[in-house]
Amino acid sequence: MCEVFNERFECFLVRNPRAEGHIAITSKKHFKDMMEIDDETCSKIFGSAKEVMNIVKKVYSSESVYLCTMCDGPMNYFHLQLIPRYSFEKRGSKNFVKQRFEYKEEKAKIK
Repeated sequence: MCEVFNERFECFLVRNPRAEGHIAITSKKHFKDMMEIDDETCSKIFGSAKEVMNIVKKVYSSESVYLCTMCDGPMNYFHLQLIPRYSFEKRGSKNFVKQRFEYKEEKAKIK
């Protein structure tokens, strides 16, 4: 994975995922939303997200991976969510509002 995850970003599997393999990426430096991010950080976080999306697609055998930017809830902070899309799922806008479930650790896939 990208070296920048060690110095600039955190990448982790979401505890209450919308799909198996749902990952969040955030900057170690706090940004309220995307408009606050400097151009270099913005470029690197999206470049890194693309790299992780390809890994997730391969490891979880998903059809694709959605990327969405998030900055909501009680603690506003910018982060990206990578949500795998599987061939058996229905298409349409309901994918982002589907029920969450408990994360089950799969060490082989994490490696």
